[in-house]
Amino acid sequence: MPYSGDLPASEDEIVVQESFLDSLGYSNELGQTIQIPFSDGTAHDFKLTGILNVKTGDIGRYTAIISKELVRQQYGGEGMIDYYIGLKGAQNMSEEEAASYANTLAQQLEITDDNVIGRSTYFNLKDENRGSDMLFYFLIGFITFIGSGIVICSIFYISVAGSIRNYGQLRTIGTTKRQIKKMVYRERKLLAAIAIPIGLVIGNVIGYFLVPAGWYWLTALCVTVEVDYKTESG
Repeated sequence: MPYSGDLPASEDEIVVQESFLDSLGYSNELGQTIQIPFSDGTAHDFKLTGILNVKTGDIGRYTAIISKELVRQQYGGEGMIDYYIGLKGAQNMSEEEAASYANTLAQQLEITDDNVIGRSTYFNLKDENRGSDMLFYFLIGFITFIGSGIVICSIFYISVAGSIRNYGQLRTIGTTKRQIKKMVYRERKLLAAIAIPIGLVIGNVIGYFLVPAGWYWLTALCVTVEVDYKTESG
């Protein structure tokens, strides 16, 4: 767990989350004495030696680090120890896969099933954020799609309107409407062949720098090829 300050060495020292301090009405100043209520109804004074840089307090649960001296004082020679294991690649796992992986680790460490607890809070928050994020990205994509279409149509209209006199001169020397349409379509394809690849490359670069952790080159390549193919086909 990332933290700032020092880990507790004596029984009256503690490291807690900043959100926990806020809930208790204290500042994040190190060295101050804070009073923490225990589940048995008593309250204990501790010297704040560090701040935990974790966000689990946002869901109503808080984490603290106490000293070995306090553990021995509370539990005697048989200290109760909890192990918090973070699974590598958990962001790409389902809740069932993470639970199966955790149970496998517990068996290897000879820990009984009764002493294994899987926290589903991460997956619940992940699902909630995914739904809200998808709606946000859909709205942004829809607005961008409409705006881009209007801009492209306007630019192409201006381009064609600027060549009206040339098209009129071609008509006077015998060029048919079908031939003029072919010329317009050829100009459209030429502009698309130049602008689409440049736009896709720039879009991928911007997407990578906005969310580096969520950018995957294979997905980006497939979407880029698909968009380019559909645009050229259209």
